Amino acid sequence: MTATSSEAKSRSVITPRGKIAYGSGVFLDQIGLHAVGSLANPIFNVALGVSPAALGIVMSVFRIWDAFTDPVVGNFSDNFRHPWGRRRPLIILGALLSGVFFAAIWWVPGGWSTSGILWYFAVLNLFYFTAHTIFSIPYQALAMELTPHYHERTRLMAVRSFISVIGWFGLSWVYPFAQLDIFGGVLTGIKVAGIAGGIIFIFSGVVPALFLKERLQTSAQQQEKITLTRAVSLTLSNRSFLALELVALLQVFGSNIVQTLLFYITTYCYFVGDPKAAAPYMGWYGTVGTLGMIVFIPLVPVISRRFDKKGALFIVLAICVIASVAEWFLLQIGNPLLTLITRFFYNGANIAFWTLWPSMVADLCDEDQLRTGRRREGSFMAVGQWINKAGLTLAIVVSGFLLVWIGFDAELEGRQSGGTLRWMQFCFSLLPAILGGISLLVLGGYRLTEKRMQEIQEALAEH
Repeated sequence: MTATSSEAKSRSVITPRGKIAYGSGVFLDQIGLHAVGSLANPIFNVALGVSPAALGIVMSVFRIWDAFTDPVVGNFSDNFRHPWGRRRPLIILGALLSGVFFAAIWWVPGGWSTSGILWYFAVLNLFYFTAHTIFSIPYQALAMELTPHYHERTRLMAVRSFISVIGWFGLSWVYPFAQLDIFGGVLTGIKVAGIAGGIIFIFSGVVPALFLKERLQTSAQQQEKITLTRAVSLTLSNRSFLALELVALLQVFGSNIVQTLLFYITTYCYFVGDPKAAAPYMGWYGTVGTLGMIVFIPLVPVISRRFDKKGALFIVLAICVIASVAEWFLLQIGNPLLTLITRFFYNGANIAFWTLWPSMVADLCDEDQLRTGRRREGSFMAVGQWINKAGLTLAIVVSGFLLVWIGFDAELEGRQSGGTLRWMQFCFSLLPAILGGISLLVLGGYRLTEKRMQEIQEALAEH
């Protein structure tokens, strides 16, 4: 290795402090994105009586809105010109607004009808997810700009994923926390939890903007601005990106089917319709799943080096499929403790997927720069985020309609029919397994390798 290449490599390494600073934003970016979906049905359906199908429809409206706001924010961020860079001012603004609106979602006025509650949920979530987009797109784009190093990108995402474990652990215990007797009811408990979550989101969200800078801030702000339609068109013309995004869409949909139905499986299959009795097990599922994350995350850089990023992604997707199939058989035994085994492997493999995915998108941004001459991280993350959010919302919508279709009725409490419970188990375990199998086939369309990325970096250095 020459002296010049050694210097370049050292400049591409992010300090531990920098990795931690970036990783702190994951509390708002990932936990903030999933918190509403995971708590909406236990609070707004079971506690407040809103139809799960109606909640699913409302959540789908947010994705229609995201279809507009995600690309707009991404393109605006790419074209933004500010002494602090293209990303950091938007990150701070989005974090502040997100924290306020998240807390407000759970402060439903008393005495309202279910239709009024549904409208309240819709309006507050529209504000919240708009603010979340203002934060999330620039935040994720910032990661693409912190290092050009192939494996350092994976290590950065591994640190972020490891920090996210704290958030996932906390999220798994929010509902049990809200059920504590000291609050006198779950609706009071969730208000307290909402305020705490909002404060955490604000502080964790602003840290990346305060402690990090864009690596290519000067050159990126000197490049020619690009229109929204042109930016989206160029992004969607990348075949490897489309293959990677279809895999992500299937993974998001499958994992969130699991997340949405976990409450119902636990409450109605194991505890005869008693949410309070089921609440501690919800927490334990999250705790064991968190342990799986802790074990899997350090393995991601190792298997990525051994099998390349595409091979590593194939391995973790295969583990998700195996865990889902195993869950079907364990559910038939009827012991909730046994399914903790599958939570360990499924959650671990799922976090490994989301450690690799952004690292692979960062590589695609370099390939795009070689092809177009522009740094367009915001556009890539905007389109990617919208597709991922579409998968999240589709899972919530489908889950809501599935619950209605299979005959679930919250008013029946523990008197659900045997057929309803069996179909619930099928949707919870085998449906994600089928989607994971499709993902393994689609992954063949992703073509970037470490060797190809070295060639791209060398070509970019010559320009």
